[in-house]
Amino acid sequence: MWLYGTKREKEEQRQIMRNFPKCTVVNPSKLKELEDNSMEFYKNIVAGCDCLVFSRLAGRVTAGVGIEIKHALSLGKPVYELRSTKLFRLKKPIRYLSREETRTLFLSLDISD
Repeated sequence: MWLYGTKREKEEQRQIMRNFPKCTVVNPSKLKELEDNSMEFYKNIVAGCDCLVFSRLAGRVTAGVGIEIKHALSLGKPVYELRSTKLFRLKKPIRYLSREETRTLFLSLDISD
């Protein structure tokens, strides 16, 4: 959520579209205005996608992203980490921050773009 509307988000979208030119990209920042923004809602979005692409924030995987990764892997969907301009396929679950750790991280970041 911290990246929504930033230059970094736009660049990451370009990289995803370069790597998956024939796919429709579902961008969670475009869904944030919907009334239901619970984790179940986002897990259902993941379930309807062919794969999941994520990036880290300050080198960490935030709580919501971690839950989405875990869910995608449990469904047998490919999961890719976007690092700069390269995609790396994830083969197993990774450690992610708790909700409290995620909140603390968000508070520590400079949100200016």
